[in-house]
Amino acid sequence: MHIVSPIVTLDFDCVVAVENFNELRKKLKELGFKVKKHPHTIEVTSPDSDIKIHIQTDERYLEFIKSASKKQVMGYTLWVAKKRRFASWQNLGIS
Repeated sequence: MHIVSPIVTLDFDCVVAVENFNELRKKLKELGFKVKKHPHTIEVTSPDSDIKIHIQTDERYLEFIKSASKKQVMGYTLWVAKKRRFASWQNLGIS
């Protein structure tokens, strides 16, 4: 029997509907967040936290939204994709 300690990172990956990116970016900047665009993600950071939020901009990730449901995550209610979607990377064309 192997006992493994949980792994916690300071990264949070999420998907946002494409039509909302500009509005979201503007609102985040108004709230004091730093927003940096990368080829397939938008990185959001705050001077008050070490957490880095990565918003996926690749449209193939929108498939995850279709099967998401609300769950409690670290005291917050968030939309979470179903585990089986992650097990099937063929949905994103990734082998």
